[in-house]
Amino acid sequence: MRRFSLILLPPLILICTAIQSCTQSPVTMSSPDIPCFFDGVIGQWKQKDCLAKEIPGFAGYTERDCIMTVYLTSLEQEEGARAILEPLYRESRAGRYECESVTRVEVRKARYTWLQLRQWHSDVSDPILMASKGVAAISIDEEKNAVDLFVEEEPDAARAREVLAGLDAPKDAMILRTRAEMERPYMAQVRDGELMIPAFLMDDQQVGELVLGKTTLAQTESMFPKAPSPRFYEGRPRKPEGYPKAKVGEVSPKPKLVFNPRGSMYALFFDENERLVIVLDYSGVFLGKTVAEVSEMYPGLRKTDREEGYYEMQTELTPCAALMLMVREQSDEISLEAFVYTCKTKR
Repeated sequence: MRRFSLILLPPLILICTAIQSCTQSPVTMSSPDIPCFFDGVIGQWKQKDCLAKEIPGFAGYTERDCIMTVYLTSLEQEEGARAILEPLYRESRAGRYECESVTRVEVRKARYTWLQLRQWHSDVSDPILMASKGVAAISIDEEKNAVDLFVEEEPDAARAREVLAGLDAPKDAMILRTRAEMERPYMAQVRDGELMIPAFLMDDQQVGELVLGKTTLAQTESMFPKAPSPRFYEGRPRKPEGYPKAKVGEVSPKPKLVFNPRGSMYALFFDENERLVIVLDYSGVFLGKTVAEVSEMYPGLRKTDREEGYYEMQTELTPCAALMLMVREQSDEISLEAFVYTCKTKR
């Protein structure tokens, strides 16, 4: 059996679902007479560097569900910011993205400009990375108007704090988090004999609960944000190219549809009754943990398959639900997790 990462989704579809900014096909575009138009792609750092020179007090922007939120240190610059960003957004996305035009522009007050954040990001990157091998990511979070640092363990955080203390940057402009602080507070749990899986968006906002064997495709679609232009949305319900196969329980489901909800890191599989039978979570709570750690919670885990570099483990959670894990052989760390319904469903 091939491992989860190969049998579930083409890599392009997974990436498009995660970041929601993929094109239908490669497009070469000439630059129209619009400030900060670069190669027809919106959101690049060099583009935001350019916008910071065009818009006084520019602190970045975010976009979600065709709504652009612009951050400014001075709201007096709102009119000028709109005049530049709206045509830029329109030209950059025309014919290539699910949001071909922005439906609304919102403006919010920020403390620090984009160029300040860029400078502080540059200031911390080299010394932080040199001080600790446990730094996993350093990025700019425009919504929080801060530089975001993610480290693996508390000792790494302690070393990072020492470096930050010596830098000329406001404390509220630096967000330092460990893996433990970033983990979701809720895990799948058995309730009244059914496996309930909390459903999250990528920003950790909970949108509902998924019930293996019961939740329908229609219920799932209503739970998550709708794609503004379904025609361009790669994650819409479609026939699966592959799926995890349960080796414990009554049956191994054969899904008819797979759905990647917009704004999430899920691959959700539905059977002929359009009931949820497999949940694959690409940002699950077990990712990065060791087999020993997960086995403390689920002592029934056992190896069920193996291929080069990886092995698979499964265990029953209820008579009708199984947990499946893909494990890196060299480190014994979990790389993928899935929940599978192992009984027949009813319409």
